[in-house]
Amino acid sequence: MKRFVYNALFILAICLFVLTACGKDSPLEYYDFSVEEREVFDSQLPGQYYGFQFYEDETAQIMLGKGKEWEGVWLLKADGSSKQLLPGYEEFLGSWFLTSQGQSILFYDSAVSGNRVQILDREGRELSSREGVSGRSVCETKEGRVYLLAEENDNVFLAEINLTTGGLRRLEGLELNLERRLGLNSAALQCLGTGSGGLMLMDCDGVWEITEKESGAEKRLMLSFESTSYMDMISDPVSNPNFYLRTPAGFRMLEDGSVELLWKYTDSGRGILQTLRYEKTEKAMLRLRCLQVSAWLAQCITEFNRASSDYFVVLEQPDGSAAWEEFAERTDLEIGAGKGADLILGQASRNFSALVEKGAFLDLTSCLEGSGIVVEDYFPIAFAREEGTDVIYGVKPSITVTTYWVSSQVLEDPEGMDINAVVDALNEYPGKGSFEWFPPRAILMFFLQGSEDFWGMVDYEKGTCNFDTELFAKILNTAKRYSEKASMDSPAVVGFRQAAPLGAFVSTRRLQEQGKTALGGIFDDGIFPMSLSGDLLAINADSANPEGCGEFLSFLLQEEAQRNMQSVTRVALPAHRGVFEERQRHELEWSGRSEPVTDTNFVSHGECTQEDAAEQLELMESLRALPMDTQHMQNIIWDEAKEYLEGIRPMEAVIDHINNRVQLYLNENK
Repeated sequence: MKRFVYNALFILAICLFVLTACGKDSPLEYYDFSVEEREVFDSQLPGQYYGFQFYEDETAQIMLGKGKEWEGVWLLKADGSSKQLLPGYEEFLGSWFLTSQGQSILFYDSAVSGNRVQILDREGRELSSREGVSGRSVCETKEGRVYLLAEENDNVFLAEINLTTGGLRRLEGLELNLERRLGLNSAALQCLGTGSGGLMLMDCDGVWEITEKESGAEKRLMLSFESTSYMDMISDPVSNPNFYLRTPAGFRMLEDGSVELLWKYTDSGRGILQTLRYEKTEKAMLRLRCLQVSAWLAQCITEFNRASSDYFVVLEQPDGSAAWEEFAERTDLEIGAGKGADLILGQASRNFSALVEKGAFLDLTSCLEGSGIVVEDYFPIAFAREEGTDVIYGVKPSITVTTYWVSSQVLEDPEGMDINAVVDALNEYPGKGSFEWFPPRAILMFFLQGSEDFWGMVDYEKGTCNFDTELFAKILNTAKRYSEKASMDSPAVVGFRQAAPLGAFVSTRRLQEQGKTALGGIFDDGIFPMSLSGDLLAINADSANPEGCGEFLSFLLQEEAQRNMQSVTRVALPAHRGVFEERQRHELEWSGRSEPVTDTNFVSHGECTQEDAAEQLELMESLRALPMDTQHMQNIIWDEAKEYLEGIRPMEAVIDHINNRVQLYLNENK
């Protein structure tokens, strides 16, 4: 049913596009949520705050007071009035809900005492208590019917509460999609509410009306969050600190179709009343296709959507990691046919380089110049260029660095070494050793990920492959040696080298003190520090709104957005040199301290020196991006090679299977 609804909404959006977008510059007519917020409680009264709710058509707060004047459990209304509910009650960890008839529903949530739902009568006497039940939400309809959303034995259910006996009547036949995942971002919005029709449910998909029939309970989508700015807010709580600190306490749909949503801050007694209005707006929709987005990018999308009066970015993501392959294949088919999303994140394509060769992406040079972006202000890795030309087809606004160290007993100096030399050095190491914190797959890919053609084993021009080589046999043997349990328990000879922040950056000097040598990724033309390639953003050459796409990319590259990266992540680094060096100066200033710098959200991670900063800067200047289109073949290689590493199948059979499967892939993707 849900899938049908979304398909219908998508078709409607396409129809609106056809009707309203007669040319590239025509705005797309669509609906979005306007969001208003106001604080409803920030009381400084002494006591423990238990919850927020709608009570007698207004917002109210329940607290356990402390002191003679406030002893017991109290109801505090938004108009400033208050009344004592119970003269005394033992403090507990959890939340409290008060019905219109005076009964109380308590959610206990403690790692020590466990989860429990307790129902009290007007005098505080226990009507019922259910151990092992985790209460998620509760609400009361205008008819006085009280419903509970709860979890028991990993099963989420919706039930009506009998306020006389405390018994629960489950609503059967209802599909509850309360843990929807968007890429790797898990949304956690779930609460009960009311409307003119009675019971309602809000989850990550939108607002649903719940009705009971003889065949069982059903839900009907009243307001969809799909492709709205509100979805940006709830799809990745990590990117929105305010959302992350909030717990939904309840909501109600008003007669005009707007929604009032009550939030409780988990770290205080504050409450926020949020009003959502679904309104017609005229903006051009920019579709960004991706497998997943970082917390910083998600935050930037939200900020851009709020700031722009002309454009609006929506995400296109698969429902989960299981659908990635099909999703990426669909991306390539759509773009190859002159259709597809406006913006593409490299991870969403299986054959990104082939699309580049076909001219599927815009040259961003004039776009960047027109927006005031000076390419020289950014690290070279920030812009992807067509080989041998000045054509810029993609940008990396945030940079994640990956690099390694190797024991000096294995390699004293990797300068001028190639894959054969590295494999031989690890094979010839006489002692027992391991790859620190590397799972077997990562060990194997350590030798393969940096080569476009897997060290000549794949010939793209001829469309052939041959993994039956001396080098590949040595790679498999080396991976097997270091992934065996006997080796995994041995001292590390290879490990990840921390690159950010500066206080945690492991400089060459520090490595040498530890008997280690800096080692980058092994590329076809040498050894370099490396950066992931999947976070490369490109504009579809057939986009109806290239100007808007350009504005969005420029927004990501502006110093303000680059500077805000620090407040969201400590790992990703800004592509803008000036912002990067500014960050380094703050880190040097606060080297070795633990106090936060409030104006920059910076926290020191250790001692660092000017020499460390200079080396980190040099590393950023020399970064190489990993190949874009080898991931699927890497998956094939690992799928077969793991049976050799685990001793299930001999090497010859494994290589034969790899040859057959990679050849089939090449045939299908000529």
